[in-house]
Amino acid sequence: RDVERSRGLGDVYKRQDLDSRIDELLSLNSLSASELNLLAMNLLADGYYDQSYKVLDKYSDVFPDQIDSETYAAYAETQYLINNLSFNANILKDLERSLYLDPSNHKALTMKGLYLFSQSEFELALKSWSVALENVDSEDQKKSFILVMNTALKELEIKKNNSK
Repeated sequence: RDVERSRGLGDVYKRQDLDSRIDELLSLNSLSASELNLLAMNLLADGYYDQSYKVLDKYSDVFPDQIDSETYAAYAETQYLINNLSFNANILKDLERSLYLDPSNHKALTMKGLYLFSQSEFELALKSWSVALENVDSEDQKKSFILVMNTALKELEIKKNNSK
């Protein structure tokens, strides 16, 4: 138990140290758009969602005209993860911005499909995911889409049977 407790404290100190280091970096105001974007994406990939959000926020403040579809999608994903896997108006707005800039952005389409699925809009979720499926290269990603699409199809069938 003591080992588990000390590991937990280690994680807390690690995150506090990371927060301090990120604050220092952001206060320098010398990072390029590419550096901020790369930092934010790496933090997101490593599971540091709050820190990624902070960097993306700085990025959008300093380089608002350089925000692309991928950045809006990452911004939405980060907010979704921070928000305990729940959608809100800001997340949906960022997804729409992402898809406006690139209607085939698979990350934004994935999240839009999740939102539609959560709203029991199974047909629309399937449409989002089928477009996303066409725009990924990884076999693992394709398998994931097929699994969620099968789930949506089952839900659609249940909904159809319940309406009879």
